[in-house]
Amino acid sequence: MRATDNLSQRSSRMVNCIVTRKLPTWSPTSGWSSPVATRSVAWVLADILRASYGAGLADKSIDLQALYNLDQTWNSRGDTFNGVFDSKLTVYEALSRTARVGRAIPFIQGGIVRFVRDEPKNIPVALFGPRNIVKNSLSIQYVMPSEDTADSVCVQYFSEKTWKTSEVVGSFEGSSSDKTATVELFGCTNKEQTLREVTYMALANRYRRRIVNFTTELEGLVPSYGDLIAITHDMAKWGQGGEVTEQNGLTLSLSEPVKFEEGQTHYLALRKKNGSLSGPYVVTAGSLPTEVILSEEPDIDILTGTDTERTHFAFGTADKWSVLARVTGIHPRSTKVEITAVIEDSRVHQN
Repeated sequence: MRATDNLSQRSSRMVNCIVTRKLPTWSPTSGWSSPVATRSVAWVLADILRASYGAGLADKSIDLQALYNLDQTWNSRGDTFNGVFDSKLTVYEALSRTARVGRAIPFIQGGIVRFVRDEPKNIPVALFGPRNIVKNSLSIQYVMPSEDTADSVCVQYFSEKTWKTSEVVGSFEGSSSDKTATVELFGCTNKEQTLREVTYMALANRYRRRIVNFTTELEGLVPSYGDLIAITHDMAKWGQGGEVTEQNGLTLSLSEPVKFEEGQTHYLALRKKNGSLSGPYVVTAGSLPTEVILSEEPDIDILTGTDTERTHFAFGTADKWSVLARVTGIHPRSTKVEITAVIEDSRVHQN
């Protein structure tokens, strides 16, 4: 347009464009594609890490398979990222703001940038109990709600329909919504996606209020950030734990006496060599307080000798043989590892 007297200085700067983002996408079979139009969260994250205006990392430093798997999840849910970075910020901040739209978090492990999404998980990757938790290291923090605790969340997002900033308020059933926390969801432009995320935030704030810390040995490096672990400890009445000292068919002798409750079904979970769980299996009482009888043959070889670490067990009723927690911090301390986790609650993952 020609700048004449009919074109004011203000209107000459009011030039808007509807743009389409084009980025290369990756698949495990064909590798990288040529740039294509995409609203995917995953390939924005990859571009931030690979581009010259980003971190400039090589592919070997990025967990591309995890991004590909997450991309399938985000596509099936209709989660997209549509944002413009118009100011300088760190690579990690750009990754965090982008991943947040997909309910994910970036972290570095073994020199590789990885991503984990907060989603339902049922199978713990590791079992921790009295035999592999350092004595007196277990602590539980209860985040008690107060009169100032928000019971609903208001998310501000840029609407793709009105092209203006809009708000969505999410809360959980039974909430009075007297206290509302306001957050911004950068890159989210879809109302349905925003409503899912705002409800998730409100539920997480309501039901994830128990933080557990403990110290273990180097097996604490088995789980990664966001992994689900099982914790057994008599102090918190999270089941009973110990070692299997002898096996005679389906009868197991335990290092600790266990208590059966009348009218309840009892379970015994066993720890595999890699730290993960086998079972839990239904058990009945043996002839001694330290004996249990398995209802079926376990799928692992139970170690009871002295030349290697014995197989650990967790014992209790259906919902009390352990507690499930999601790892939020792993801190190596010389030959020990300190783990921080939040007690999981399935009600968080309603959508």
